[in-house]
Amino acid sequence: GSAAKFLPDDEVPETLDPLFRALFDEQWPFLQLACAAVDEHAAAHPDAARTPRAFGYAPFVAGGVTGERRLLAYSAWRAQRPLDEYWGLALAPSRELELRRVDAWLARLGVRDAFRALQPAVRLER
Repeated sequence: GSAAKFLPDDEVPETLDPLFRALFDEQWPFLQLACAAVDEHAAAHPDAARTPRAFGYAPFVAGGVTGERRLLAYSAWRAQRPLDEYWGLALAPSRELELRRVDAWLARLGVRDAFRALQPAVRLER
């Protein structure tokens, strides 16, 4: 078989922008709610040893259809990964070029400010 080839500089093709924009537009508001629920719970229960699995229900959109689903701590935990990667770039001067590329891509999608605005106060561990 032939070896998979990456695009130069790990560039994301513009043809994928609508897909990533839709994913962000639909999922990011829910992830913001999940992170806020974890932060609110931690503030209200500072001595709690564990975070609940769920915080009730919250609205979501998928494919233009709206509904409600359980607001899970797991969703907030999963949101930490891209945020950790991003802020890791921002904290490492040697990775400034990578950060500029990511910022340019997020700006191209029109989501840079919303992405950077999500800064959970609580770090969930597995």
